[in-house]
Amino acid sequence: MEVHFPRDVQDKLVHSAAQQGRDADELVQEVLARYLADEARFFEAVDSWTDEERQFAMAHIEEGFLQAERGELIPGVRGRVEIEGMKADWRQARCQER
Repeated sequence: MEVHFPRDVQDKLVHSAAQQGRDADELVQEVLARYLADEARFFEAVDSWTDEERQFAMAHIEEGFLQAERGELIPGVRGRVEIEGMKADWRQARCQER
């Protein structure tokens, strides 16, 4: 399989790989493998959700879209901190259920 990147992305990829002392092809394969593993874990988790959990998640997503439309956005760093906190809470709740 061949994958073609825009020149700017390819340049960044080659630069990043060089900084790590690695081959760009190797870096792409590793990053893609990690992404696919994360995606598989996500869909595995979603598949185990109840209808109530799905509806709750969809309501949060919809509210996020509405907030964005109203311009009620938060800085990226704060958003990441909040998301990490929510993920930690979710993981803790899931562990307690088992």
